[in-house]
Amino acid sequence: MWADEALARLGRPRHGAAVQTRTWNLSSIWRLPTQNGDVWFKAVPDLCAHEGAVMHALRAHRVPRVLAFDGKGRALLEHVPGENQYRAELPRLRTMVELLVDIQTAWLGRSAGPLALGLPDWRRDAFVRAAEEVMPASAFLDAGVRRRLDRLVEGLHRRFTDLDQCGLPETVVHGDAHPGNFRSDGSSLVLIDWADCGVGHPLLDRTAFSEGVPAHQRDLVQRHWIDEWSRRAPGSDPGRAARLVRSLGALRNAVVYARLLRTIEPSERCYHEQDVPRWLAIAASLA
Repeated sequence: MWADEALARLGRPRHGAAVQTRTWNLSSIWRLPTQNGDVWFKAVPDLCAHEGAVMHALRAHRVPRVLAFDGKGRALLEHVPGENQYRAELPRLRTMVELLVDIQTAWLGRSAGPLALGLPDWRRDAFVRAAEEVMPASAFLDAGVRRRLDRLVEGLHRRFTDLDQCGLPETVVHGDAHPGNFRSDGSSLVLIDWADCGVGHPLLDRTAFSEGVPAHQRDLVQRHWIDEWSRRAPGSDPGRAARLVRSLGALRNAVVYARLLRTIEPSERCYHEQDVPRWLAIAASLA
């Protein structure tokens, strides 16, 4: 087993039975006990095979410590103490935003490195191509929704030009930075699960995060996000960028689910087939 061989090379051989804690159509996660504490083995498909490499590249930040990875979707991760923060309150939510913005600020304008690691490209040209390819999934939407969606996709180049004028360059995008993908023991906070990451506009991450924030706190959290970027990128206009990127975040989600459907076995597709038109409809409503 690759994981056992990697642990042996690290001088941390497995000390007990491996325990599978999760499996679904995007990952399999196992807890491997060692005499020096638990290690986590994660396996993901080719679609997400960059995860180990990107977490290693981000090792100076608050992400899981990668002990080994093979570039084929397998990685060994040091245990992250605490609990996933699905029910985080406002102070912790603000800290999450700051953590993510810290990472993205450090990688602003440094697209070449992450792209070389195999991260998906969510910049203008690649994004427009991906959006055009997913449009057939809109065939069963209401005619009015389709017309709004058509206008959105036809105007993507102009929208990206407007985004460029807002002064926030491309950077690393987590892709699924909802509160549940932050883990804390009360004193530390770590952003886990980088399988959906890519390179694109930093505010693309607001989509997943906002979905996981209680409605009564959403405006306050989004305002904090704008304030953080205003502070980190003087002269930029993150407020305008946030308005422009709202529909792009939903459109990106439609593309992600479309790609997922192409990679999973037919028996699993029923769980996600409606996600593509659902996110297309949301994109149209936000355009």
